[in-house]
Amino acid sequence: MPAYDQTLTRVEDYFDRTATKTWERLTSDAPVSKVRATVRAGRDRMRDIMLAQMPADLS
Repeated sequence: MPAYDQTLTRVEDYFDRTATKTWERLTSDAPVSKVRATVRAGRDRMRDIMLAQMPADLS
C-alpha cells in the first residue's frame, strides 16, 4: 500500500474513532481549548444570526 493510502487510512480511522466524542464536547458546555472555544463562539454567533432571520411565528 503506498504511503499516501496508509496515511489516509490512519486519518480516516482516527476521525471515525474520535469525531463523535469531539463534536459532543465542542457542542456542550464542557471546558475546551482556546481554539475550540473560538470555534464554539463562532458556532453560537452563526446560530444567533440564522435564528434572527427567522420569523417569530413558525407555524
